[in-house]
Amino acid sequence: MISLLPYKKIILFTMFSVVGTYFFIHSHNREQEKIFKSKIELCQTASVQDCIVEYGISFLNVPYVAHTLEENETEQLVVNLDKFDCATFVESVLAMAIVSVRDKQQYDHFAEMLQKLRYRNGQIDGYASRIHYFSDWMYENTQNGILQNVTEELNGVPYLKTVNFMSENPSLYKQLAKSPETVEKTRLVEKEMNKRPPMKYVPKAEIKTIEANIQEGDIIGITTSVKGLDIAHEGFAIKRKGRIHLLHASSDEKKVVVSSQPLSDYLMSHKSQTGIIVCRANHPR
Repeated sequence: MISLLPYKKIILFTMFSVVGTYFFIHSHNREQEKIFKSKIELCQTASVQDCIVEYGISFLNVPYVAHTLEENETEQLVVNLDKFDCATFVESVLAMAIVSVRDKQQYDHFAEMLQKLRYRNGQIDGYASRIHYFSDWMYENTQNGILQNVTEELNGVPYLKTVNFMSENPSLYKQLAKSPETVEKTRLVEKEMNKRPPMKYVPKAEIKTIEANIQEGDIIGITTSVKGLDIAHEGFAIKRKGRIHLLHASSDEKKVVVSSQPLSDYLMSHKSQTGIIVCRANHPR
C-alpha cells in the first residue's frame, strides 16, 4: 500500500504557501493603503496640476529603489508608496492627483487608475502588456484622454529615434531573459511605436528659453543619446526662485528630491541627456 503521508505533507505545504502568499499580498496592500490615506487629504484643490505638486512634494526623501515592478514571477499590479523608481513615482503621483480631483479618494480607485496608466488598455496580460517606454506611455495616455503632449507648443523639433533597446538587450530584463516569446511580443510593440510620426523634443540648449511656458506639475521625459532608448529619466516640473527644477526619484541621490540645479542646467550636467519631452495632465472627466 502506498502511504498517503508524503502527499498530505505536500498538500499542507502548498496550502500554507498559498495562505502565506495571500497574507503577504494583503498585508502589503494594507500598508500601501495606509500611506495612501495619509496623503490623499493633502490636496483640496480642483487642479490636477496643483495636486501633482502637492503629492509629489509630500514624498520627498522617500527612497529610490530600482526594479520594484520586477519582483513577482507573474505580472500583477504592484503598488509601492514607500519606495519608487522614476517611473513609478510619476505614475503613482499622477494617479493620486487624478482620483483626488475626481473626488474618488478611495484606495481601490487609486489602484484602478494606476493600472490604467501602467498597462495597455488598462488590462494586465503578461509582461508585454505593461507600457515600458515613456514615449509609448505618453502616447497611450494621450489617446485615452489623460494626458496632452505639449512639446510642440514649446517649439519642439523632431526627435528621430528608432526604439528597440529592450528587444536588443533582453539579458538586462529578468522577464525577457527567460522568455523568447516575451521578447518577440516586446519587439512587436517596438515596431508599432516606430511606425508612428516622429515625436518632438526640446533640445537641452533651448530649455532655458522656453521654460517660462512649462507649468508646475508638467511631466518631463528626458531624452537620451543611448541607442534604441527614447527616454532615460522622468519627473515633474516644479518652480524654485522663478526657475523650473525637476521633482523626481533620483537614482544618484537614492531618494525623491527636487534637483538642486534648474532643469536646463541639470541636463547640461548629464552628457547623455539630450533634451525633454513635456506632457500635461488633462482635467479629469
